[in-house]
Amino acid sequence: MGNEEIVLHLKDELAHVCLDLGIVDAVDFDRIALHVKNTGDSIYDLIQKDGLVSEQKLLMALEKKYGILVASTAKPMKPYIKNFPYAFCLKNGLVPIGDDGISIDIGVCAPSGLNSLKNLNLLTGRKVSAKFISLNLLMQMLDKSNDKAASNPPPPAEENKPSKAPKSDATKLPQLQLPGIPEVAISLDGKPPTYNRRKEDKKNVINLSGDVINAVEDIMTTAVDTGVSDIHFEIFKDGAGIRFRKNGTMVQIEEYVKFINENYNAVIARIKILANLDIAERRLPQDGKISFKTKAGVEVDFRVSVLPTTVGERVVIRVLNSSAVAISIDSLGLSESQKIIFTEAISAPQGMVLVTGPTGSGKTTTLYGAINYLNHPDVNILTAEDPIEYSVSGISQLQIREDIGLTFATALRSFLRQDPEIILVGEIRDAETADIATKAALTGHLVLSTLHTNSAIGAIYRLINMGLPAYLVSSALSLVVAQRLVRKNCTHCSSEAHVDDGVSEKIIESIPSLKGVSFMQGTGCEHCSQTGYSGRRAVHEVLKVTPEIQKAIIDNKSESDLYEIAKKQGFELISEVALNHVRSGEISLEEYHRAIPQITGGI
Repeated sequence: MGNEEIVLHLKDELAHVCLDLGIVDAVDFDRIALHVKNTGDSIYDLIQKDGLVSEQKLLMALEKKYGILVASTAKPMKPYIKNFPYAFCLKNGLVPIGDDGISIDIGVCAPSGLNSLKNLNLLTGRKVSAKFISLNLLMQMLDKSNDKAASNPPPPAEENKPSKAPKSDATKLPQLQLPGIPEVAISLDGKPPTYNRRKEDKKNVINLSGDVINAVEDIMTTAVDTGVSDIHFEIFKDGAGIRFRKNGTMVQIEEYVKFINENYNAVIARIKILANLDIAERRLPQDGKISFKTKAGVEVDFRVSVLPTTVGERVVIRVLNSSAVAISIDSLGLSESQKIIFTEAISAPQGMVLVTGPTGSGKTTTLYGAINYLNHPDVNILTAEDPIEYSVSGISQLQIREDIGLTFATALRSFLRQDPEIILVGEIRDAETADIATKAALTGHLVLSTLHTNSAIGAIYRLINMGLPAYLVSSALSLVVAQRLVRKNCTHCSSEAHVDDGVSEKIIESIPSLKGVSFMQGTGCEHCSQTGYSGRRAVHEVLKVTPEIQKAIIDNKSESDLYEIAKKQGFELISEVALNHVRSGEISLEEYHRAIPQITGGI
């Protein structure tokens, strides 16, 4: 919702407040509402213009109704509230107007803004009191703070001085400053601040246990700098904590446990403010996005998901590093033969290319690799995504909104009237989307999409089970890529592994080519945080739909029959490809067993 829409929303609320409080009678309200319907004006503006209500009359009625005083004086606070987004103030119809050293006065222009006060009290650690102000005064004050921030850019960093905490930029608008909270986390040795209470040497670290703003930014910075994919803020009956997902594995972050446990609700409120979410809503799930810039200048987007539970809200933040936008086909991890087949398929003028695998297997990255390869000025590329994880210059991206009827199927129908050469559909979830996508692939369009199946061959039968005729699938489908992400052995501590557990012995016994192989595994060191793993790579199986496979699909051959046909044409299962990386020592036998499905042709 843009700023103009937010203001119109506030005006609409105030107009209905005038009606509910009896300031405007129903006849006049309906008359003006009918006029507004035809002209697009604001009811609130017109009832003032017609002299039916004044801002002062409305304020007096609100004071009487809610027992909250009207502010006698109000001016923008100095200093401004730090990291308190302009868009958040506007959305909630509030602004700080005074600070007597004990409590902060918040000017509120509409009753809905009162819902945010409890959370502001929690976030600031100060008593918060409300006073009613007019919408006109609110806008004047926000505009002044906006101008103030814009006319006073931060001074350039001086050499040999520790840099301030990174400023998250949730709204691309100026920020206000919050009194009573330390401005910046400072480390006397120039290193990022830490919240580890267990460290013995604390002389170089200032304890900022009450600084929620800097703690959240410190956590985000640490996540980006250490290659974390997800941040989990969790609350349970016996306490709260934080975990990072790194290299596909969840890791408890002990150094933040005490701080998170003591300040959990304030931390969640801070994240919701940055993501421009409703901090007063604790009953429904919410989704948002935060734009963030690290000290090193890396721009990252965070996708925020808030989920209410019986003991409180838990938050998961997905780290979307914009560097993934520039990924190339060469960096996808395909073998040379797989890369040739993949490039040929996405270079074709029409057809459907599917990438399959479970959640978190890197399907989106593979699709973006294809899009980057195909993205040229003479090509019209349209994408429908849910959510849009990365913004790519030169292509038109559409965010799916199922709550308003904008589904993948609806988007696809509209795309076909936009003269595209290439269409990316984030996911084929239902029969309708599958039907439109396959028909688009047959009518001169290249369609790229994802599907949740265990194997490349299994994707064919998934489409058929969705209700698509076998002849349509065989004609439209040109390539299927199935993939998994596996953790690589840490190169600093990898050494020969002693295979003596029952599972590994059974794997070696069932695969004769593994007998006599020296298996490698990381033992754990400071470079890999004692995990034994460092980084991940994708492992793929690539199925080209050849004329022989097309005929097998039409003839309703079984998955095992289809596998035998593909195998004769050089197709390798993902389990066979992964074994090559086990033999080379890049991945461990344990990781192979954990991440790679032991299946034949999707069975």
